[in-house]
Amino acid sequence: MTTEMRSTDEDIDDQLYNRQRYVLGDDAMKRLRKHHVLIVHAGGLGIEIAKNIVLAGVQSVTLQDTINTSILDLATQYYLSEENIGKNRAQCSLEKLRALNDYVKVNVSIQSLSDCSNEYFKQFTCVVLTECNLDEMKKMNELCRVNNIIVSVEVKIFKH
Repeated sequence: MTTEMRSTDEDIDDQLYNRQRYVLGDDAMKRLRKHHVLIVHAGGLGIEIAKNIVLAGVQSVTLQDTINTSILDLATQYYLSEENIGKNRAQCSLEKLRALNDYVKVNVSIQSLSDCSNEYFKQFTCVVLTECNLDEMKKMNELCRVNNIIVSVEVKIFKH
């Protein structure tokens, strides 16, 4: 079976997005295609969000993570294996995310959020935060609001 290739950004590959087009409609699909998404941290939740966004067909996804794979990550992050222990989680997941959808540019950044300039964040239309502390969430929320960037914060609640 051949996949009809998209000739322009406005064309939509019907074989790949048939069901999604039916549910969302072509206008929503074209708007979705224009988004550049930053996902902070590639743990179990971050990688699930990244997978779904790549499959949805946005323009680009950047997975930003400074954390190396630990044995604990293997329980929740399905793109990691024992061979990845000690290596950056985002870098180890990159090729598997890219393989999901040829139309989506998938990138990795291993820079710390605090080391990134405001200009860096302006390239994104949506920022998804996972595994962040409250100070990081507040800072990113303010930065995104000032720059008209959609922000989504995923909060983990730990009981001690």
